[in-house]
Amino acid sequence: MLMAGSCGRYRECGLLLAAAILVGVVVLPISAGAAVKSSPTKWTGYGALLQNFKRVHPKTTYHCSAGGCYGTPYKNGSAGQYAQFISVDVSSTGRVIGYSQTWGSTLSLVKAKAQVLKMMPTDIRTTAIWVNHDSQGNTCVFWNLKSKTLGQWFGDRKTGDPSGTVGVTLEHFNARSELASDSATQLNLAVVDLVPDQKGTDC
Repeated sequence: MLMAGSCGRYRECGLLLAAAILVGVVVLPISAGAAVKSSPTKWTGYGALLQNFKRVHPKTTYHCSAGGCYGTPYKNGSAGQYAQFISVDVSSTGRVIGYSQTWGSTLSLVKAKAQVLKMMPTDIRTTAIWVNHDSQGNTCVFWNLKSKTLGQWFGDRKTGDPSGTVGVTLEHFNARSELASDSATQLNLAVVDLVPDQKGTDC
């Protein structure tokens, strides 16, 4: 899957990331990094300094399909193990600004959103969310978020996101690494980055 450029550079990984998202997996325990308060020096979720992020999401190369991979791997039967965070991108100031987050088995929209929110500061708020059915028959959920805390961390000239906006695409890849038709109800991947989603963008 190749996303339109307006969706953000992390979504261009598409099919590379899909190789790590397979249906019918058993999830290994995941570190509860999101429980840490959103202090700029202690936070370990989205927007954290990389050295803090790595404390609870160790770097791994095990079945790493694209970019830097981190987090406790999850088990997928004979297919092996895959990282929880794929294609992790870091700003020039050392903060985590993008990744593809996996959690193994497919989840409902409510539970998938909860997985994403575990990694966000407590003041994160939804600004828009919609289901998209594109011309290729693919279905996904676009979700825009905003956080004053992230705005403070990302407001420097190098990062350039003083509003603290976040764009999330929630998707479902099947065992053939293709977008599944039930992507709006059974989700196993979230692509998170600084660029908010725009209506009219294909999955």
